[in-house]
Amino acid sequence: MAQHGQIIKWDSQKGFGFIRPDDGTADVFAHIKAFDLPPDTGPAQGMRVKYAVKIDAHSRVAAAKVRIEGSSFLGCGTVRRMGRFLPLLTAAGVIAFLQISGKISLALCGAAAVINALTYALYAQDKSSARQRRWRTPEATLHLMSLLGGWPAAFLAQRQLRHKNRKSSFQIIYVASTLLNIAGLYWYLQR
Repeated sequence: MAQHGQIIKWDSQKGFGFIRPDDGTADVFAHIKAFDLPPDTGPAQGMRVKYAVKIDAHSRVAAAKVRIEGSSFLGCGTVRRMGRFLPLLTAAGVIAFLQISGKISLALCGAAAVINALTYALYAQDKSSARQRRWRTPEATLHLMSLLGGWPAAFLAQRQLRHKNRKSSFQIIYVASTLLNIAGLYWYLQR
């Protein structure tokens, strides 16, 4: 059954806070992963929310499937999911246009698809390894994949998997590798 309440405390650095239910019961713990939010959007103190209740791994009452009330954008799951794919769709569209117009070969298009699939797989493997405290994929490898053209899949993986998207030192190098890849493609097309 859906509950309604208000976020009374939120720590954006730690990614959790508390919701005060409208029915006057005890405050409910809420983790960022419980929120149905578009990428790079976070909860804030004072927001009205709708949520389900569950018992989490620490045996405490916690919020699940949290949605911000009164936001038509957040209520439109299709639009939100498409927004996550926008960089990948844009890159695929540009590459398809360049191939159709004869600017790049079909082999280069295939290579871009393979690199992007491999990039996403590496991010997923690294996220899984981080959770299980196993050997991790070196950040240099992830950056190299972005530089080689896997930056759209890297962007998607960072948002969908919530992996490496908050580490500022990683993001600086990721943006630089993306810009270098785009500049390299531009130079290639100018030849």
